[in-house]
Amino acid sequence: MRVGTTAMNTVRTWLLAGVLVGLIAPCAALANPFDVYGLGARASAMGNTGTAVADDYSATYYNPAGLALAQPSVSAGVMLTYSDVAIRLKDRPAGYDLPDLGSKSSAIPTKYRLNARSDTTDMPSTYALQFGGVVAPWMDQLRLGFAVGLPINSIGEQTARFSDEREQYFSNRLDFELLGHRQQQLSVLLAAGYRVTDWLAVGIGASLLPNSGTTAQVYLADAARQEQIQMTVANQQKWNPTVHAGLMLLPSARWQFGLVWRGQNAFNLDIENKLQIKGFQGAATGFPITQDAHFVMNFTPHQFVAGAAYKDGRLLGTLDIIRSLWSYYHDSVGDKAGFTDTWSARLGGQWQATELTYLYAGLRYEQTPVPDQTGRTNYVDNDRLGVSGGARHRFVMGERNVEVGWYVSIQRLLARDTNKAQGPYQTCAPNVTKVCDEVPDNMTDPVSGKAVPQAQGLQTGNPGFPGFLSYGTILAVGLDLRIPF
Repeated sequence: MRVGTTAMNTVRTWLLAGVLVGLIAPCAALANPFDVYGLGARASAMGNTGTAVADDYSATYYNPAGLALAQPSVSAGVMLTYSDVAIRLKDRPAGYDLPDLGSKSSAIPTKYRLNARSDTTDMPSTYALQFGGVVAPWMDQLRLGFAVGLPINSIGEQTARFSDEREQYFSNRLDFELLGHRQQQLSVLLAAGYRVTDWLAVGIGASLLPNSGTTAQVYLADAARQEQIQMTVANQQKWNPTVHAGLMLLPSARWQFGLVWRGQNAFNLDIENKLQIKGFQGAATGFPITQDAHFVMNFTPHQFVAGAAYKDGRLLGTLDIIRSLWSYYHDSVGDKAGFTDTWSARLGGQWQATELTYLYAGLRYEQTPVPDQTGRTNYVDNDRLGVSGGARHRFVMGERNVEVGWYVSIQRLLARDTNKAQGPYQTCAPNVTKVCDEVPDNMTDPVSGKAVPQAQGLQTGNPGFPGFLSYGTILAVGLDLRIPF
């Protein structure tokens, strides 16, 4: 059945409305999960490649210039992941716990931890809807597109953690720095592609990120009853647009090339607490007491991507090379992490099995930016090796084509064995990078003036001491539907 002009205009109107929703959505794209799992069945099945060949709504991520080659369409799909990964902490020898020295102790004794030191085996899985579209609003050379990744189990989640011994007072365990909660995010991408000539297309896109500022005003009438407070909270979110751009070269019927730059982004959270404590209004330290905190969530670095594709008859091969500037990385509490820039490679293949069926396969290698954690910090990340496959089938419904695609991908976190460097151990201080002594050896009894025997040697509650092992597998499956018009 032919879709009438009125109905077609309605579809286009809704697509443009989707773009506008992306512009005004209060929880726009954070560090997007497309880096890990891909966008759309075709690219995900082909090793998460698309810089030189993306020509549907997935071009909003892989290369906005590819939109200029896209046929107007709508797409919708679902992605499911299952994570079987682990961080196994090595047994800690006796004698390293923080001792109970009563009121003289320079740290809270180990026995008072809110959580026991434990392994990590519960990285969350992701269940998400992916949808988008491409429209040609007023000229043949121009295309507008949008893509949305909408987690079903969690629209947005940010978790702040300390990378060193401070985490013993909170979760008291380690976590995968660049996986897990980072993928539980609503992702919205907008882009435009323009075909300059037969052999050149250019494109530009954006992710809109909210920066959040929160001010809490607290009144405490009785300092001895700190559980009884009066508090008001004010929260403000501001847009922080992040740009990405690309170009696509088509020098012949067989070769295509793409270049893409993706800008650095992050979700910044600033918190200010103002405490008014009755009886302290004349204190020399000032009134009210002000506490400031800054968090950097879901940091994604600048990326430069070069892609090539070669077509010979029914076969198509793709290659993407990615340079990621992780050396700019800040962790969730704003600390510079000391990561290194990385190279990653992705290969994809496509075979047209029949007139209506395409088969896909892919291979990828992702280098970790995290150096060996032999010192005070406990950032956990692994090199990843992935394989993928899938297919796309075209059906004719009336006078219209409908395409259904599916994929399966498996990423293996290559096992990493981490051991902390042995002494000498320094007292914990801002510039100390090795595992540090939380109870100084020179501690003395304030009454007798004598040394405290329990303070000698290393005492640490660092969750990563004396070492840990990280490994695992991530499985992703997806299905999508595309309707050209």
